Amino acid sequence: MEQIEKAIHDIHAEALAEKKKREEEKERKRQEEAAANASSSSSTSTSQQQAQDSEDKDLDLSPFARVNSVAPDSPAKEAGLLEGDMIVVFGTVNVNTPNVLPSLGAHVQSRENKPILVKVRRAGSERLQSLILVPKQGWGGRGTLGCHILPV
Repeated sequence: MEQIEKAIHDIHAEALAEKKKREEEKERKRQEEAAANASSSSSTSTSQQQAQDSEDKDLDLSPFARVNSVAPDSPAKEAGLLEGDMIVVFGTVNVNTPNVLPSLGAHVQSRENKPILVKVRRAGSERLQSLILVPKQGWGGRGTLGCHILPV
């Protein structure tokens, strides 16, 4: 139980750091636009609209991969991944990530024995299901996840 609680805290800390980084980047862009335009009020409203548009797009991310199979007793099975789950977010990887599947593989390698927040859409549901997956070697099968993922 302590391990799960720590994993949740780690995931939230990572998400908070990423959110802060995005907000700082948005603020930097807003300041650059304000300096470039003669009318700061028009550039501020433009950048605020762009920030809102970006947040709206995040809510409607499309799946980029499908779980084709899940091995018994694997990290994927322990996390609750099911065959047919459509992966929308896998840690820092989503449909907008360049070279999405190689990026997913690199992310998994960099997070061995560390929790990864995975958001999936299940058949018959529009709601995203959040799971915590901890990639690890030596679980009794091939790879660190124990599932087969295909692009969509």
